[in-house]
Amino acid sequence: MADTVNNNIILQFLSEHKRLGLFNILSTLLILAFGLLVAFYFKADIYVLLAIVSLIYVFFLLHYPKIWLYSLAIMTAVFFHSHSEGLTILDTLSAAFFVGSIALWFINHTLLKRQKTAYNLGDWLILAFFFFLILNVFVAFFNNGELMLWLREYLMFSIILIYFPIRDVIKSENDLKKFLIFYCFIVMGSGIYQIFLYTQVNALAVYAYELNHGININQTLYTTASIFGFVFTLYQIRKKNEILTLLFTSMAIISLIATFSRTFWITLIAVYFILFMFFSFGKKIKIISYFLLIIGTFVLVVYMMIGDNLFLFVQIVASRFTSSADGAKDLSVIARLLEWEQVLRQIMLHPLAGVGLGKKFSFYFVITGNTAHTNVIHNAYLFIIYRVGFPLVIFYFSFLVFYTVKAYNNLLLALKSNSQFYKALAISNLTSILTFFVVNFTSSQLFYRDGLFITAFLASFIYLNEKFLSFTFKIGVA
Repeated sequence: MADTVNNNIILQFLSEHKRLGLFNILSTLLILAFGLLVAFYFKADIYVLLAIVSLIYVFFLLHYPKIWLYSLAIMTAVFFHSHSEGLTILDTLSAAFFVGSIALWFINHTLLKRQKTAYNLGDWLILAFFFFLILNVFVAFFNNGELMLWLREYLMFSIILIYFPIRDVIKSENDLKKFLIFYCFIVMGSGIYQIFLYTQVNALAVYAYELNHGININQTLYTTASIFGFVFTLYQIRKKNEILTLLFTSMAIISLIATFSRTFWITLIAVYFILFMFFSFGKKIKIISYFLLIIGTFVLVVYMMIGDNLFLFVQIVASRFTSSADGAKDLSVIARLLEWEQVLRQIMLHPLAGVGLGKKFSFYFVITGNTAHTNVIHNAYLFIIYRVGFPLVIFYFSFLVFYTVKAYNNLLLALKSNSQFYKALAISNLTSILTFFVVNFTSSQLFYRDGLFITAFLASFIYLNEKFLSFTFKIGVA
C-alpha cells in the first residue's frame, strides 16, 4: 500500500513537472515573440535576433557542450578565411563566439559548479600569463599605442584558452576520435576553398611567374593536418580507413603547397624524413608507396585546377623550393634579417614590459624599397617579446615547453601500449608541436588565427592522450 502511494506521488510530481516545463517553454516563446514584435516596430530586430540566438547558444553551451564543440569546429573554418584591418563586426562577433564561450565556461565551471580548473603546472602558467597580460594595457597606453588594437590582439590571443573547455567536453577516447574525424571534414572544406581561391587568383596566368600568387593563410593548419593525416595513415588497420586518411593527407599537402610558404614546405619534408628514419622497414615501404600516390593525386588535382598550366605550376613550385638554397642571398631572407634587426633594437629599449599589444613598428622593407609600418613581425619569438617583455614571455613559453615534455612522455608510454590510435596520436602531437616551434622563427603563428587554434588543440590532445593512456594502463587493457 505504501509503495502504491509513493508511486502515485512520484507520478504526480513528474506530471506536474512536465506541465511546468511545458508552461515555461510556452511562456518563454510568448515573451520572445512579443520581444520580436517590439523590435520590428522600433526597427531594432537585428539586435534582438542576435540576443535571442546568443541566449539559445548559451543554453546549448551549458547543457549540451558537445553541440558547442562541433559548432566551434565549423566556425573556425569561417574564422580562418576572414582577415581584416581594425576591429570589424566580424572580429566583434568572433570575440563574442570564441572568447565569450571561454568566459561562459569559466563562469559555469569555476564559479557556479565550483570545479577545479587547473590540473597541472601548464594550466597555472597559461592562466597566470593572461591574468598579468591585462596590465599590458597600461604599457600600450604609455607607449602611445592604439587601445582598440590592444583589445583586438588581447581577445585574439586569448583564444588559446579554448583549450580548457575542449579538454573538459571530450571525456572519452570515442569522443576524441569523433571530433578528430569531424575536424578532418572541416580541414578538407577549408582546403578545397583554399585551392578554389588559388585558381581564382591565377585564372588568367600565362607565364610561370604569374602563378606565383599563393594564398598565404592557414599554413599551420595544413602543416599540422599533413602530419596527423600521414601518421594516422600508417597506423590504420582497415584498408578503407587507410585510403581515406591518405586522401585527406593528400588534400592537406596540396592546400599547403597552394600557400607558397617555403618554410612550411621544408619543415614538413624534414618531419617526413625524420619519421621515415625512425619507422620500421615495413612502414618505410608503405611511406614510399604513399608518396607515389600523393604525387599522383597532386598532379591530378593540379591538372583539374589549371589544366594546361600544370607544367608551369610545377616549374614555379620547383623554382620557389630550390631558391631556398640561396640562404642569406635570398631577397626575402635579407628582408627578414633587416626586420628582426630593427625589432631587436626596440626590444633592448623595452626588455621588461615590452611596448604593448597592438603596437606598430617601422623598418626598411628591402623588397619594395620603402619603409614598412606594420604590427606584424615575421618571428613569433621576437613578436611576443617586443609586445610583452621577457618576464611574461617566460610564463607563455614555459606552458608550451611543459606540454612538449608531456607529448614526449606520452610517446614513450604509447609505444608500450597495443593501441594504434594512441601511438598515432602521440607521434602526431609531438612532431606537430616541435614543428610549431620551428615555423615560428619565420612567421608569427602564435598570433595568427589558425596558429592560435592549433596551439589550443595540441595542448588539449596532449592532455587527453596522457589521461586516456594512463586510464588504459590502470585497468590493464593497453
